[in-house]
Amino acid sequence: MVFSPLLVHLIAVGFRGEVEKISLTTDFTVIMFPFLLLISWSALLMGFLNTFRIFSWSAVAPIFFNLGAIFSIYFFKPFLGPYALAWGVILGGIGQFLFQIPPLYRAGFRLHWDWKFWKNKGFRQVIGLMLPVSFSLAVSQINTIVDRVIASTCQEGAVSALYFADRLMELPLGVFGVALSVAILPSLSQKFAGEEEEEWKNTLAQGMRWILFLMLPVAAFLVIFSTPLVKLVYERGAFDFIASSMTAQALIFYSLGLPFFSLNLLLTRAFYSRGNTKTPVKVSLIAVFSNVVLDLLLVRWMDFSGLALASSLAAFLNSFLLILCLSRVSESLEIKTLLPGKWMGKILAQTTAFIFFCHFLQGRLYSGGEGKGLLSFIGIIVLVSGFYFLLTILFQLEEGQTIVYLFRNWRNNAG
Repeated sequence: MVFSPLLVHLIAVGFRGEVEKISLTTDFTVIMFPFLLLISWSALLMGFLNTFRIFSWSAVAPIFFNLGAIFSIYFFKPFLGPYALAWGVILGGIGQFLFQIPPLYRAGFRLHWDWKFWKNKGFRQVIGLMLPVSFSLAVSQINTIVDRVIASTCQEGAVSALYFADRLMELPLGVFGVALSVAILPSLSQKFAGEEEEEWKNTLAQGMRWILFLMLPVAAFLVIFSTPLVKLVYERGAFDFIASSMTAQALIFYSLGLPFFSLNLLLTRAFYSRGNTKTPVKVSLIAVFSNVVLDLLLVRWMDFSGLALASSLAAFLNSFLLILCLSRVSESLEIKTLLPGKWMGKILAQTTAFIFFCHFLQGRLYSGGEGKGLLSFIGIIVLVSGFYFLLTILFQLEEGQTIVYLFRNWRNNAG
């Protein structure tokens, strides 16, 4: 917070010479920095709850972050102006943290200060495992910083376009990719600790197949319906047609990497379940370096869209290297055992049919460039989801049978 002016000056290269932008960015940085403490506490509570296989409270907690931001904008904007959004981040962070305390207390735990924590053997073990992970995460943030530094030198609005596109891409990534990887980690850890190597492989393979099963159609949908989605969510007020076009363009190239962003979350946790936190660090270093190189190359021909494409290509490289490294640390673990050729053929054929169907709908409904309302777009989502499920049954994928089983089980319990 003290050195925010210097940090903003170093990172926001394209803002130099624009006093008002620099000042506002610095003020926002100072106000929102305490959020780091709040979100760290929230993540810690989520880790506690996950060990008890309590996932729902942590999954719902981010809603309170959004509610805090919305509440602040709605009620404080007349008094604070644009600063209401920054204070909303702090308010939302407090809500996200406090919301996870009740289930922890019901599990029999209490939060308190332990001034002799360094004497705890478990704490020291966690720190030893955490350091490489922290370094890996810190390295990955270099991608974001480099992207924004380069984007600030591109056309006006490039930084915002990348940010808003990333927000849309993060929604399915959080709902499916993060949720699945977080939920599967305790199971992977227990099977490895119990020396159930074959079961560990099967669990990982199922997780990878579910990610591709869910993320390939989502990525295709975001690419095909990028423009109407951005218009529906963002285009109002100062967010005009040009802003929508730029954001949709960035969303297309981010969406191409969505399956790999999700796979990386799962594969990284597969290493963590084996107590191996160093390999993901080495792989992430290679991916970050590749991303920077691709940024500098692609931005010349594609402007800010090249930055989004570079992120997706780096995510693909990251996934490939993680799978390659996993095959070396676990005997007989090969790509053909994780993703059998027959299954891959079915999922690719199914996704291709889904893409043609989405293109057909997009051409019929949005050929004139007119926008649709929220209910119409929800109807489109329901329609394409139903079509994808029918394809799943047609191609006789195991995931479709699982969905039917879960639905019947839920219906019987509800009845």
